[in-house]
Amino acid sequence: MDIDSLYEVQLDLSGRITRSFSNFQKLGKVKMTSIPCQVRLEQLERDFTTFLNNHDKIVTLEGYDEHEYSTTSLFDKTQETYFELVGNFKGHLLACNAPLNLNASGLEQQGPTQAVVSAAFNQSLPKIEIPKSTSCMSVLNLNLYHLPKG
Repeated sequence: MDIDSLYEVQLDLSGRITRSFSNFQKLGKVKMTSIPCQVRLEQLERDFTTFLNNHDKIVTLEGYDEHEYSTTSLFDKTQETYFELVGNFKGHLLACNAPLNLNASGLEQQGPTQAVVSAAFNQSLPKIEIPKSTSCMSVLNLNLYHLPKG
């Protein structure tokens, strides 16, 4: 593939990467659960891996330094956008109370901090016993009958 063809592919991938989180938000709050979020994060990782592979090819081609791909800093801008979006997706996973023990590529990584967070989420609150008394309801019912009419 020549540099112009690879540049077009990179533009397409950069656009897909850039739109990934805003397209996820278009699902609406009800559908923005942890599973669709994780799926979108994995797709983002695949797109960026392809983008990196194409970048490695482009930098070896003749005319790279003068080409629009280089002069517009498409790689740098897309990489920064990617880092920001991974943070957005992972932040959303935390907001969904999903245990965050995956990196962007889906490989498990659990350090001491994640172990503490997981333990905190898995704790249950003590059971509270509520006395069964009808006295409150009786007082409420009596007060309703004595309200002024009118």
